[in-house]
Amino acid sequence: MKIGCSLDLVDLRYQEPNRNKRESQYYWEELYKMISAAGFKGIELPYEPYWDFGGRTGIPFTLYTVKAAYGSVKKYVEFLNNSGIEEIASIHFNPTMFIGKDLDRYFGAFMHFAVQAVEFAAQAGTKTVIVTPTPDIGELQLNVSVGQGEWPVWVEDFLKRTNETLAKLGEIASKSGVKLAIKNEFWSLAHGGRIDDFLKVLEPGLVGYSADTAHLSIGRTNPADIIKKYKDRLDCVQFCDTAFEDVEDYYKKFNPEYPATGTQKVFCDMGQGKVDLPGIYNTLKECGYNGWVICSCRQTADVMRALLRMRYHLDNVILKA
Repeated sequence: MKIGCSLDLVDLRYQEPNRNKRESQYYWEELYKMISAAGFKGIELPYEPYWDFGGRTGIPFTLYTVKAAYGSVKKYVEFLNNSGIEEIASIHFNPTMFIGKDLDRYFGAFMHFAVQAVEFAAQAGTKTVIVTPTPDIGELQLNVSVGQGEWPVWVEDFLKRTNETLAKLGEIASKSGVKLAIKNEFWSLAHGGRIDDFLKVLEPGLVGYSADTAHLSIGRTNPADIIKKYKDRLDCVQFCDTAFEDVEDYYKKFNPEYPATGTQKVFCDMGQGKVDLPGIYNTLKECGYNGWVICSCRQTADVMRALLRMRYHLDNVILKA
């Protein structure tokens, strides 16, 4: 197994003094070196059109911004290599920002920008594009499905259209030499065991599964059991920690990552929560998994602390299990 880290450890929506520094190119170029120094040779890149600004930003989360800053994706990858990062292990695209009552617009934008992410991956030599299959349930219930029929019927139609979109994306990705994978999130229609609703209808050769340990735990499922079930479809397993117990069913409420009561942050840095990451790592070995494991810390706003926490927990707990 190869172990990398996700750039989602930088919370771009977190407010702090001088937060605009994170929109500069130099911030990210220094970060790559820090990631390498912490022992990670691969990264997962979020693909977020929100940060495009026509390329006028240093945030490397779209095809346009990377081309504006480096001239081409190839030159960007060369810069990463020179900074100690050997490859972009995966790219993650979440279409939630486009959701609204006009579902034609949503699915059109979903396809358009997901294809961009695939193009980015193909040019970068990245083997996997991970897609969040649906927005959060609270968003869908509050702002999208209202007045459009009974919820179960609406969900069935929405899932059908989503799976059709994912199937098309899987074909497009395959022709580009890229593998598409979907991930489970505890607030989406793929929460917990409901990931089955997608994987049972999507062709295994075209769409894989990026299991997220924290999301599975919050969704009241055993990550090790799900990993065993889909061991032949695993692609870029996400190691994320949590101590959150969703006793109030926040998974179906608006803005579930930041509960209004109780624990104010759902996710923990690695080693700060209750997920049995050493046990899951051993399960992956037993299953013969030989792909990327992507580590993610989403608790501390101190990126350097997050990197060191990940490295410590990997070296002294997970890899020694």
